[in-house]
Amino acid sequence: MRPRRAYGRRVARPSKYTADDILDGALNAVALHGPQTSVADVSSAIGVTTGSVYHRFGSRDELFARLWLRSVRRFQAGLFELAEQEDAGLALIDSAVHVVRYCRHHREEALAMTLWRQPVLAARGPRSIREEARHINDDYHAALRELVVRRYGRATAHRMELTLTACQTMPYGLVRPHLAEGTEIPRWLDDVVRTAAGAIVGLGDED
Repeated sequence: MRPRRAYGRRVARPSKYTADDILDGALNAVALHGPQTSVADVSSAIGVTTGSVYHRFGSRDELFARLWLRSVRRFQAGLFELAEQEDAGLALIDSAVHVVRYCRHHREEALAMTLWRQPVLAARGPRSIREEARHINDDYHAALRELVVRRYGRATAHRMELTLTACQTMPYGLVRPHLAEGTEIPRWLDDVVRTAAGAIVGLGDED
């Protein structure tokens, strides 16, 4: 007996590409075209129509905001692992060096993290993403605060400012020019960041 045909009802075909597939294409396109990457560049990178991209992401801003969020989470995963070290002072210094090494070994992800600045995305990004962007660094800052308490015994405002400078502002500042100019991140920069971070963290002992 032949199966009946379902007239008047179209069965939706499963999408060939997942949201992560499209984000992977966006990641590769950004590495090639920089911050001006278009949706057409992304569709070409993975061989789909722009309509397929917009089916998963409502706008170009949403696509690249989602890519930014995913890249930040991937970067932070390494920091959370370092925070589990028994020596809190060493963990802080290693967190600073992690910025340099991650950007060297995962350059595409590092470039994706330059597409947005967190305060801008949280305030003016796609509405569906603002809340997530607003809290994207909460766990990271909580982990840093715990390390500060373990390192110094108390997390004062000055010590937190020093820690953010050592683990975030300073290493990013040294890496960003290489990302912007497309030059190799030198390996000696690891030692520079390690030494500078150690000195900055040491200033917290004066509180």
